[in-house]
Amino acid sequence: MKSDDNGPPGDTLTTPTRSMLAALESINLGDEVYSECTTTQSLESRIASLLGKSSALFVLSGTMGNQLALRSLLFQPPHSILLDSRSHIQLHEAGGVASLSQAVTIPVVPSNGKYLQLEDVQKHVVLSTDVHFAPTGVISLENTIAGVIMPVEEVRRIGEWARGVGIKVHLDGARLWNACSVPEPSAELLGEYAKHVDSVSVCFSKSLGAPVGSCIAGDERTIANARHMRKAVGGGIRQAGILTAMARVGVEEVFFGGKLSQANASAKILAEKWATLGGGFMLPVDTNMLWLDLEGRGIDDGIWKEAVEEGGVRIWGDRIVCHYREYSHVNYERAGRKVEADGGSLQKTRLVPWRRLRRLWKLRAKLLMRGGRVGSKKSAGEGRRSERGLTDSLTSTLCGMVLQKNEKLVVIYTTCSSFWETRWYSTDSFRDLKAGEQPISADSESLTTKVLLPTRYPITAGARFPE
Repeated sequence: MKSDDNGPPGDTLTTPTRSMLAALESINLGDEVYSECTTTQSLESRIASLLGKSSALFVLSGTMGNQLALRSLLFQPPHSILLDSRSHIQLHEAGGVASLSQAVTIPVVPSNGKYLQLEDVQKHVVLSTDVHFAPTGVISLENTIAGVIMPVEEVRRIGEWARGVGIKVHLDGARLWNACSVPEPSAELLGEYAKHVDSVSVCFSKSLGAPVGSCIAGDERTIANARHMRKAVGGGIRQAGILTAMARVGVEEVFFGGKLSQANASAKILAEKWATLGGGFMLPVDTNMLWLDLEGRGIDDGIWKEAVEEGGVRIWGDRIVCHYREYSHVNYERAGRKVEADGGSLQKTRLVPWRRLRRLWKLRAKLLMRGGRVGSKKSAGEGRRSERGLTDSLTSTLCGMVLQKNEKLVVIYTTCSSFWETRWYSTDSFRDLKAGEQPISADSESLTTKVLLPTRYPITAGARFPE
């Protein structure tokens, strides 16, 4: 798995929904530092109830939540935290456990290549009182990790064993919402996971789409300590209701509304498409995340990233993250004029402006020219045929049918392996069509077709967006 200096952006591309913004009209503006914000207290009570804990605390980020929870579970150093070598706490929290908890980490590579098991923990945990070592004070788990679900049975095994030897367990559940949305959202499963750990964090700003925030839950002593430490690190919030109201909508409408299940399903569709093209995976596709084996497929990383992003989809290396997403008030340039795109709840796909389609096909031509690089044993001709199928089929899935509505027009882009076509319909007889639906089921005679531009590759110089 590759990384860059800026880290992965894929989990933080969601934006607030209309319902989240509307929730701001009825919030309480009490000072949360003095426990006066009833909107925040309501969210904390809701999360504590869902996770079966006695108390919960709203914090500004998943990193803050993890660090406060670990600091609250640990006591006097020296001590160590055992965790997955790929975990967010180990790689993406600026070494916070060293500065805030004075702890050393014990990063463990899962023996099954997917998630930590009890046997991995027992092999690496430090139980000795030998003065040369830092005894393990906390076992930190992550679910999902790289999109892979850690089974609740494994969390139970580790939690029960840890209690028996006097070690606390923390669960980084930033993506626990996704793990508990397979196949449908389950409040019972949330509680089952949390039952076997001492503290758990859940994130509102990744898959749920709220702009800011996470919650940590645990017993009253742990959360009281975390509240004190939150203030010490500058995490006290005055009018927190502005943030917690939108987080509450994310829980109720996005999680319980089944929208994460839609994101998970989108990832499965992409996985099936990739597999039919001969592509492999570095990890199982359990939820909304795919790790593609680009090297095994013989695809150049740079060209892959450029081609996909030119199609309007943002990715990070060989990782693809699918989100439910709502677009609102977005402007798109169309041949010197603007089309106001207002509304529409979409998967993680963007409208593909006409100029981008042209650039996408130029990039596709580059791939075809490099066809001989697809596999070391393939001829150039075989490589070109393989890359043609790959780029046509996968970009069709990634950048394909996207629908946006406003008061005047419905704009639909569809793709297939041989051509792009752009259709504009009047919304007068298209009122009931939901975002993402195919128009095939509608009465074709009732549609007003303004433009139909089939463009076989390569795109011709005369092709242009309609006036």
